[in-house]
Amino acid sequence: MSRKPIKKNSLRGPRKSIFADKQVRIIIFICLILVALYLATVTSIVVLGYLGNDTPRTLQEQELTLAQTEYEKGEAGPENIKDYAVALAKTGQGRRAHQILDAGDKANIEDPERQWLLLGRAQVYLIQSNYKNALQQVDKLQKALAAQYKKDIEQQKGTGNPTYLTAEGGRGDNYFTALTVKAEAYEGLKDYKNALKAINEYLSFNPTAADMLEWRGDILFKTGDNTGALESYKEAKKYNPGVSELEKKISKLSTQGQNGK
Repeated sequence: MSRKPIKKNSLRGPRKSIFADKQVRIIIFICLILVALYLATVTSIVVLGYLGNDTPRTLQEQELTLAQTEYEKGEAGPENIKDYAVALAKTGQGRRAHQILDAGDKANIEDPERQWLLLGRAQVYLIQSNYKNALQQVDKLQKALAAQYKKDIEQQKGTGNPTYLTAEGGRGDNYFTALTVKAEAYEGLKDYKNALKAINEYLSFNPTAADMLEWRGDILFKTGDNTGALESYKEAKKYNPGVSELEKKISKLSTQGQNGK
């Protein structure tokens, strides 16, 4: 006798889907709602925190906000214009920075005050790593300062009253800032000789400037003058003790000296 083939799963009956269970459907529905709420929360944080929030998030943005506020008051002096242009350049808005300085050049600003615009231009070029143009602007600034100093000396002879520049020996506030721009630009060009010259000029008037002494040490170290670098670091430590980074540099060079390296 022939046997009839047995059908598979003939005893189990048709398989039911898990979605046929009401409780399973409820659990899945709740999970989907929770996922949707999570995604909505994350999206709102991103949008409000990064796109819709006007609060400055970095130090550079804070500087830009403050400088822009002063500039937009409508009574911005050349120093305010310079600060705003530099703040723009720091946040990657170099083209806008030059436009602000161009507008300042066209404004009715007295010649001595225009020196701030020259400094601003130098600083913007420096931020853009355009070292040669930065140095050109510093050169113009230094010549302008020298010319103004000469005029002020004549004025003092006539009135008997010293001017700001004559009282400062021809070195205004922007004189020393210009020297730091000059040193940094030369360092960027790897012209360490002239970078050191600018730093040493600064230190000749401000011998206790610890940051400049440390900077001089850094450049001397780059030139291979470890002895000179160590001396500069130790000098900087006198006026700014307890700085961990400076201590590390001194320790490193001292160890190298002991090992004869």
